[in-house]
Amino acid sequence: MGFSELEENKPVSGVRDKIAVKNTRALTGCRQKEPIVKRLILESRPAMANTAVTVVHMEGELDTATAPEFESKLQELLNQRRYKIVLNMKSLVYVSSDGIGVLTSVIKKVRENRGDIKMTHVHPDVYDVFQLLELPKLFRILKIEEEGVRDF
Repeated sequence: MGFSELEENKPVSGVRDKIAVKNTRALTGCRQKEPIVKRLILESRPAMANTAVTVVHMEGELDTATAPEFESKLQELLNQRRYKIVLNMKSLVYVSSDGIGVLTSVIKKVRENRGDIKMTHVHPDVYDVFQLLELPKLFRILKIEEEGVRDF
């Protein structure tokens, strides 16, 4: 039995402000193909306490397959002149170097426009990676969303 190719990185849903990415692979030597689904769901809204701040709730994994959608979401916010951003990472369980690359590539434009990106509810495993890469020197990381909003 040979290795068959499946479509990778194909959007699962077109729901506005929600992005789910389907990433599948075929297993060799098996009768049945077992899909591996990776997804990142992004929901954005103005903060209640300060409508100049946009809160982006992140759920899932931020990796090679989902980083382009995350970059697209951030670019959409920049196009709307939303430069004060709080990333609520409460349900984000994994971040790869591709996800970190998106963050570091966007921060300069955000700050040139007197904005910032703050992170809240960072999972301990994700925070360990951030510390290793010295991201707390570049981004403000706070415990809860309300602190991130107030910090503006």
